[in-house]
Amino acid sequence: MKNGITSGLVALLCAAAGGNSPAAVEGENLSGLLEAIRKDAEVPGVVVMALQDGEVAAWAAAGVRAQGSQEPMTIEDPMHLGSCGKAMTSTLVARLIEDGLLDWTTTIAEALPDFAEGIDPGFHDVTIEQLMRHRGGIAERRRPEIQALYGELENITGTPNEVRLAILGRVMASPPVPPAKNGFDYSNFGYMTAGAMVEHLAKRPWEELIVEKVFRPLGMESAGVGSPSGVGVPVGHLRGDGDWAPLPPGPGGVLPDCMGPAGLIHSNLADWGKFVSDHLGGERGEDGLVTSESYKRLHGDPVASRYAAGWGISKHTWSWGEGQVLAHNGSDNSWYSVVFAMPEWDLVVLAASNCAGAAGQQAAERGRDLILEELGFRD
Repeated sequence: MKNGITSGLVALLCAAAGGNSPAAVEGENLSGLLEAIRKDAEVPGVVVMALQDGEVAAWAAAGVRAQGSQEPMTIEDPMHLGSCGKAMTSTLVARLIEDGLLDWTTTIAEALPDFAEGIDPGFHDVTIEQLMRHRGGIAERRRPEIQALYGELENITGTPNEVRLAILGRVMASPPVPPAKNGFDYSNFGYMTAGAMVEHLAKRPWEELIVEKVFRPLGMESAGVGSPSGVGVPVGHLRGDGDWAPLPPGPGGVLPDCMGPAGLIHSNLADWGKFVSDHLGGERGEDGLVTSESYKRLHGDPVASRYAAGWGISKHTWSWGEGQVLAHNGSDNSWYSVVFAMPEWDLVVLAASNCAGAAGQQAAERGRDLILEELGFRD
């Protein structure tokens, strides 16, 4: 392994989600160390994994699938990825661009002409690439009246696509605002708009397209839309009376399903790692799910905003070298996830907890740091 990493083959028999047969997990088992982190954070469960050169280098699982249960969390369990799924929606868009369905410069008015008639004209020329880079002028975090519309989502009936279009019509009733000083305004509504655009052009729901164009080609068998569902899966948690209250198994969750393109996706860490590793290959010049050219465009940061299309982008210098980092976190307020990826070392670190807030963030991010340190990637 690179950077002096030593990892042996460790066999662990663990029950996979859904009652599958036990499986052998490769890589260094750090579960004992992660359990200490879990206890300190006081969360129900947490999982972490590192992949290098596409292979599992280290992993850990600690805690239980649901507070009050005896079912242990396993490394094969699917976890809700929250906004880490935005990179998957942007990759879907890139695939459809390469298929000739649209272009990076396709505008809202071109993709959704009937919808565009009812919104402020200032949004007509906003492109799908601008939406994926949070530069479409929605700026919901700086506009309380737009932020308040999240509370209206559950009152709108219809298919996810119909609800998306209904709420987006209200979001874009007022003119767009100029980009913030840092070059972008984070927007779930922007990704919902991008999803609606490809749905109309492909004449198929985003929920089908993401499975066909992203999950299946990469062999992401555990991945799906919404929260993990079925028997023997972890569940998200909310705070209740000072303790964690488990939610019912998915696919429904805390957020309405119309927000799917903004990040309502679940996957186990190994399958999520396939997706991220494919992106790292593209950054190094390799074609994968899309061409290397498309991957580099998805990772590009032409306005130095430190945000690309579904990725936070930064350069880091360590005592042992320097390189690019692709990172993101995500939460639906009942789960927390984080990805940290380094193309030059083909290293992917993933972590997730089945609760959110400061505790879920602490557990997942300390788990990420643990695995980086154990593999020699922290000063």
